[in-house]
Amino acid sequence: MTRERNDGRGYWAVLLVRGILAAVLALVITFSADHNPVFGMAVYGAFAFLQGLLLATTASRSASTQIGAALTLAAGVVGIATGVLAGALLAVSPGAAAEALVPAVALSAAASGLLELLLGLRRADAGAEARDRVVLGIVTLVLAVTVLVAAGNPVVTVGLVGAYGAVAGVYLIIAALSLLWSGPNGASAPDAEEVSRA
Repeated sequence: MTRERNDGRGYWAVLLVRGILAAVLALVITFSADHNPVFGMAVYGAFAFLQGLLLATTASRSASTQIGAALTLAAGVVGIATGVLAGALLAVSPGAAAEALVPAVALSAAASGLLELLLGLRRADAGAEARDRVVLGIVTLVLAVTVLVAAGNPVVTVGLVGAYGAVAGVYLIIAALSLLWSGPNGASAPDAEEVSRA
């Protein structure tokens, strides 16, 4: 079953808010003198929760098909769950939260990146925003891999999260403004036959 296609006129705002959240993540980490793992878990958990909440509440308007909306909702649930877990660990045991930083970032980034990539590669959900989803999915998966590689150094892990925020933030803000300025005619739509097969 399909829904009326998202033409990008509303989706640009979702991209913009996601970009701002990522940029704030990067700025907070950049201007913090102490990149300890407790701090890293706090800022990443807050970022994941807010982004997840945004994705979950806009899922029905951010994809062209029910499957696409489900993938977006799933990505939102991953973010919300990561944020809730981070908050719970920080409240109960900061030490446990510090130890959970690497697996939390790696697992949530891997799940979110994979869902974003799948959504971007789906033909039925193709359009002006598909490339942005593919790029963001790859960048998020790269974060998951690099965090695992640097697992022995929590300071580096926090720095990698900040770098991810900078890259994702700049890209998403540019993508949002490009989608806005392109107008409704700038978003390409798939054939009706392709949409009906979704």
